[in-house]
Amino acid sequence: MVIAILIPKVGGIVEMVLSTAAIAGGSLFAPLIWSLFSKKQTAKSIVFASIVSLVVSIWMKIGAPFIMGIRLDRFLETCLGVGLPLAILALFELINRKQHYAAFSKKEESIHEYNERQDSVKQNIFGIKVIAFSITLVGFGIALLGIGADDGLVAVIVGAGIMLGGGAIWKSILSAQ
Repeated sequence: MVIAILIPKVGGIVEMVLSTAAIAGGSLFAPLIWSLFSKKQTAKSIVFASIVSLVVSIWMKIGAPFIMGIRLDRFLETCLGVGLPLAILALFELINRKQHYAAFSKKEESIHEYNERQDSVKQNIFGIKVIAFSITLVGFGIALLGIGADDGLVAVIVGAGIMLGGGAIWKSILSAQ
């Protein structure tokens, strides 16, 4: 409710959404995406980049205009929100450039490792079943809403298609077992 009350003070809902995206988008997503392609990042570097860039971006949006009289326009706000986490991650790449990871070798698995892998497979199968059931249920809901609506033929067809997709996923996981 407080945020809803403050929306007019920040310039409206569009301004609020754009500012939130500029502040949080790069800070939260850039480190995660970077870590997918880099072997030099650690969990600490990812969290550090996210927290520091979030704090600095929020400070420049909320604190700096009131305390220091500095106000960034949308372009600079977005550059800061995306550029700062990328700069921090690049710095960690340089710091960790000589870090070497042990290569994986194909060895015989211990009984403990085998059991862990089997548990993971069981959990994955359960997760896929839950997703398939959820997809089927959503398709059923859409079809049911389409039946009750005027000119709801499209919704019924889409719902039936979604239900068939969920059923296909369920059948494929059962046949894979």
